[in-house]
Amino acid sequence: MVAAPQMMDTWTNAERWCWNEICAGRIADFNKRYDINSELDPKSSADWENQEEQRLLSADFLVTILTQDSMRCAMSFQGVRIIGAWFKEPIELNHARLERQLWLEKCRLEAALQLIDLGIDSWFSLESSHLIGDVNLGGAMLKSHVSLSSAAFEAEVNLTAAKIGGLLT
Repeated sequence: MVAAPQMMDTWTNAERWCWNEICAGRIADFNKRYDINSELDPKSSADWENQEEQRLLSADFLVTILTQDSMRCAMSFQGVRIIGAWFKEPIELNHARLERQLWLEKCRLEAALQLIDLGIDSWFSLESSHLIGDVNLGGAMLKSHVSLSSAAFEAEVNLTAAKIGGLLT
C-alpha cells in the first residue's frame, strides 16, 4: 500500500478519524467510536442534534477520498465502509468509477445523493440509512451486490437504466 497522503487542512476531527480507519482497513464505525449503549436511529433527527461535531462528514471529504488518485491508492482494498455518520450536504458522484466497495450504513443523509452513471466494481450499501433528499442512481453500473435493506427513503429514488450485477437486498 502507498503511504497515506497528507490530510487536507480543512478536514474535521471526524473526517481525520474516518480516513485513518479506512486506510487501516477497518470499518469507520462512529457508533463504536463513541461506545454508545444503543446506536443512533438515523430516522430520528432528535438523536442527531448533539452529534454534529462528532459524526458530521462533508460531501467534499467523501468525494475527495473516493475520486482523488492519491487517496484511492492510500486506502486498503476493503474500500470505504462508514457506519453512523451524518451528511448534511448533497453528495455528487456522477460518472465516478470506484474499484472498491462503498458502504454508508446506519447513516443520516439530509440532502440529495447524486450517483448518475456511477460505476462500482464491488459492493454498494445504504443499509439501515435514512435518506431525506432524492437518490439518483440512473444509469449506474453496480457490478456486485447492492444492499438497501432497512434503508428509509423520504424522497424520490431513481434506478432508471441502472444495472446490478449481484444481489439486490
